[in-house]
Amino acid sequence: VPIIRRIEELCGGSFAKAKDRMPYRVVADHIRALVVCISDGVIPSNEGRGYVLRRILRRAVRYLLKLGIQKPALYQLVDPVVETLGDCYKEIAENADYAREVVRTEEENFHRTLQRGLEVFEEAARRAEGSTISGSDAFKLYDTYGFPLDLTRLLAKERGLKVDEAGFQRLLSRQRIRSRTASKFIQQTIALPQLPPTRFVGYQMLRSEAVVLYASDRIVVLDRTPFYAEAGGQVGDKGVLEGANWRFIVEDTRKSGDVVLHYGRFEEGDAEAAGGGRCVANVEEGRRAAIARAHSATHLLHFALRQVVGKHARQAGSLVQPDRLRFDFTHFRPLSEGQIAEVERLVNEKIVEDHPIRVEEKPLDVALKEGVIAIFEEKYRDVVRVVDIGGFSRELCGGTHLERTSQVCLFRIVSEQSVQSGIRRIEAVTGLKAYQVTAEEHALLLSVSEAAGTGAIRSVAQRVRRLREAEKELRRLKERAAAPKIDPKQLLKNASVVGDVTVVACEVPTAGGMLRSLVDRLKVEASEKLAVCLISRQGNRASFVVGMTGDLAGRGFDAAEAARVVGRVLGGSGGGRADFAQGGGPDTTKIPNALAAFKSYLAERIS
Repeated sequence: VPIIRRIEELCGGSFAKAKDRMPYRVVADHIRALVVCISDGVIPSNEGRGYVLRRILRRAVRYLLKLGIQKPALYQLVDPVVETLGDCYKEIAENADYAREVVRTEEENFHRTLQRGLEVFEEAARRAEGSTISGSDAFKLYDTYGFPLDLTRLLAKERGLKVDEAGFQRLLSRQRIRSRTASKFIQQTIALPQLPPTRFVGYQMLRSEAVVLYASDRIVVLDRTPFYAEAGGQVGDKGVLEGANWRFIVEDTRKSGDVVLHYGRFEEGDAEAAGGGRCVANVEEGRRAAIARAHSATHLLHFALRQVVGKHARQAGSLVQPDRLRFDFTHFRPLSEGQIAEVERLVNEKIVEDHPIRVEEKPLDVALKEGVIAIFEEKYRDVVRVVDIGGFSRELCGGTHLERTSQVCLFRIVSEQSVQSGIRRIEAVTGLKAYQVTAEEHALLLSVSEAAGTGAIRSVAQRVRRLREAEKELRRLKERAAAPKIDPKQLLKNASVVGDVTVVACEVPTAGGMLRSLVDRLKVEASEKLAVCLISRQGNRASFVVGMTGDLAGRGFDAAEAARVVGRVLGGSGGGRADFAQGGGPDTTKIPNALAAFKSYLAERIS
């Protein structure tokens, strides 16, 4: 009921009196599904369950349009869902702000997609042969404008048209084949004999005796191994396998089912010498330690993000390499410099506090009931490993870790960026690499300090601010010197009159930065009933200013509104205050039209 009531408020209609209640029911059902899924960690995307969620959201938006709601409004229904279900599902109440932001962002993006794609759809509908929209047009809408096929089908049905779905599917299949062919991550199938599962002993030791079960020029399989196979974002181990008369350099370790594959090359001997014999497997100790630093730091980063950004920040992917890590997480906007600094500070605080890192195995259902963080996409066994850092970070993880947080040594964030809609990525370094990044930044500051002519690093910012102010002043002086001398009295002499308003609307040969000064000078000459629109060409772009004397602003004349009118004609935009506004646009051929539009705006206000 609260959801339906809010829909009624948004559309101004009545569910009880509506002839067609379907739109109300669809929107109410879909917003509940959206909020529950988003609170559970699912976000709209172009694949898997994320694509299903995106289709649900877009279908809800389509039904809001049927109710006459033309602007993004679906996000306003999140609160009624929380009111209805929040007591039963605490995750919904905890993630309400995040769910609202996800829905709002996705909804706004879809409205922009609709606006662009509907124009293309109308062209395709006009071209439709035999009342059928071609597969190529349907695919263009999907591939270029993000129109799912079901939306194209729905729009076509409303116009009595069909869609060549077979043609669409053929083009889609070709695209997928091209994508797979172009990918450098194509997995090659390796023909192996039937082998038993490899016993992994690498949590307890880095050196182990083993029996060779299979050997080829590039792959060796053992009955047991201390080598960690690439999994969960952590790269595979490197090291050496040594037998009686052979030596195999392990360059990578991967898995095929439950069998661990040691990839590499024979430095001594060959596969025939290794086959069936015994060996000693040695993991490269320094590299494993560096990977453990990065992996434990990843857990600390996940904890810090959830503290600083919010509980909705969940792991969406990772890559753990020696002393370097990449961490993808759910969030819909860039982190501010302050947030990045706070995340980095919090991670290093936990490092300095020297918390113990404990690993224990327990049944999956028990771990989940205890609130241990799990990655939704991962498939877990019945018994799982729980990595507990100081009691504040508890995650399911099969990777290798340190014994205490202090062994991470140092943590530095080197970048934060977007991966896709709703997914951000942080790249960071640990240990000696983090020190090197810090040292390089310090050296850069010293060089900047020297170039700025200041003896202390902490004085650099102040010196740079002064230099920038001096540059701005120099640029203003140069513009003023280079600008043609324009007499405001002459402009007023050539002004037109609309009603009782003096109108100065013309193109002037002066730099964009001088336009505002010229408006101020005109206002000094004519202190009342004056409206000004000055446009200047700046290369292939037009810049303009709009000014109104105070008395006109009081009569309802709005410079900001007039600037938007002028900006649209120039193919751009404008905005500002009631007495002064500015803007620009790329279409310089429309300058006369823009000036005429300004005068028309004034005439409408006067009439």
